[in-house]
Amino acid sequence: DMKKMPFKIFIMGGIILSFFAMTSAQKFGSPEKINKENIVEMHTSGENMVDMHYSMKEIEVPEKTEIKIVLINDSKDPSMIQNIVIVKPEDADSVAMHGLYTGMSENFVPREKAVIAASKLAKPGKQTELKFITPEKGEYMFISTYPGHYLNMRGKFIVQ
Repeated sequence: DMKKMPFKIFIMGGIILSFFAMTSAQKFGSPEKINKENIVEMHTSGENMVDMHYSMKEIEVPEKTEIKIVLINDSKDPSMIQNIVIVKPEDADSVAMHGLYTGMSENFVPREKAVIAASKLAKPGKQTELKFITPEKGEYMFISTYPGHYLNMRGKFIVQ
């Protein structure tokens, strides 16, 4: 369908850029642990598909505990809209791809069992909060499902 062609080209371009950006992603130190109030403050930054990143690559949290993630978008470029979605590692690709079809009104998050928790979108200069009960012990992932971002905007979400 020719009407959808520009959208498909835009998405594929974002995916390709994200793939190449993975090789230049910043490395961060040891996992961040949740504070005594069960709050994690995470920042996003970067002004393009190559430089965008979360301020943390790993988060450690206790199992079956209510936590709050405050996602603060420090970017200025209008295309650097982000969210944070918690998934099992094996579900990250499908959740991100299905999120493309849900659109902005659904925060690019599909309504699927594979989504453990998901924030609303945070536009540049804004923040959003995500409150949820952590799942059982295991290694999960956090990703941004904004189109083309998830290959670079990702990290480990470790539940202990």
